[in-house]
Amino acid sequence: MNAAKPLALLLTFAVGVSSDIASANLITPSAIYDSSGPAYPGGGDNGTSDPTYAANKAIDGNLGTFTCLVDDTLAGSSTATTPDNAAAPVTGHIIFDLGKTMVVSAAKLISRTDSAGPLNPKDVNFFCFIDDDPTNNTLVDDIDNDSDIVAISVGAQTEITLPGLSSGASHTETFDASVVKRYLGLRVNSSYESGATHYNFQIAEMQFEASPVPEPSTWAMVIIGTIMLAAWRRH
Repeated sequence: MNAAKPLALLLTFAVGVSSDIASANLITPSAIYDSSGPAYPGGGDNGTSDPTYAANKAIDGNLGTFTCLVDDTLAGSSTATTPDNAAAPVTGHIIFDLGKTMVVSAAKLISRTDSAGPLNPKDVNFFCFIDDDPTNNTLVDDIDNDSDIVAISVGAQTEITLPGLSSGASHTETFDASVVKRYLGLRVNSSYESGATHYNFQIAEMQFEASPVPEPSTWAMVIIGTIMLAAWRRH
């Protein structure tokens, strides 16, 4: 680990920032930096990716639309699946761009509003980048092998099992520590929509609880407090 990494980690995670300094509000990301894919193919076949189901539908503010991204591992061997050669577990990712650095304390997922059953991601990781720059990462969701990519813990766990959401239902996961970042990632490790034909994950809207970055003087107090907390935990 290089000398800059401990400080970078400190600036990544700040316990209690959003609750103690500023009230967090639900915000919708301004853009999708990157997503796995492709989106579900038009007509339900294995043809061209349909923009109707593209990743940006998860941030368009319209509950009548949804993103539907197909399995990107393709570990199967059947052409009867959509996509071809899909198999459980369904995997994929979306990198959300908040537009500017924010203090982020939670993530909220809203399910497709016209589904007959759960179609949302099941086992997931939320993650961020220590340098807050996803352009430096060959694989943008490589939590296991890239030291620049950090999983965000929820309930002391870095892999979270989301509940199966009924039509139009929502679910919020609160981070153990707020993250001070512009880019937030969702890595999908399995999905409730996993066969026998369709292998994908679907999201109507994704939002984050976030607040503005504190003024420098307040931020310095937070850093000092976090250092003291870390030192206390070592004893």
